[in-house]
Amino acid sequence: MAYSVCLQDWVTVNGNGNSVTQAESDWLDIQGFQDIAFYVEIGNNTVASTNLDIQTSPTKDEVFFGASISGNAYLQRFTLGAGTTGVQGVAVVRWSTATNQIPARYVRWRLTSMPSSSAISFRIWLSLNQAGWSAGGSSAIAHAVASGGLARPMSVGRMNNPLG
Repeated sequence: MAYSVCLQDWVTVNGNGNSVTQAESDWLDIQGFQDIAFYVEIGNNTVASTNLDIQTSPTKDEVFFGASISGNAYLQRFTLGAGTTGVQGVAVVRWSTATNQIPARYVRWRLTSMPSSSAISFRIWLSLNQAGWSAGGSSAIAHAVASGGLARPMSVGRMNNPLG
């Protein structure tokens, strides 16, 4: 059974000439899940070119978010050109066949090379496939979904949609 969770609700990020990383308090704990489908929607976009990287780490240590199998420090990359908007191609990463990073406990997003005079609005949803039984029991997400404590996806009309 797959669980749908929001990694990032609509947010607008203004460029600062550097990379911008999601706040630690918003990182998602996906312990107990092994496969991930990424749904990314881009709203307003004035960036000439940037990468939206989804990264993972077994701990909250910054150094592990940069670790990888291939030298690419991301679980999934969305390359965004000038004027790119709408839903991007759905990307699936499986624990058994991952080529950059293997899905680990924490997931976050990172925008690389954000020019200082640019801005981009986006949201990210994940569909998570639960792993087999683990000695630690189900993850916090599975418990929250089962108990009704994790909100189900809302319709776009009820969300703060920068497209109007």
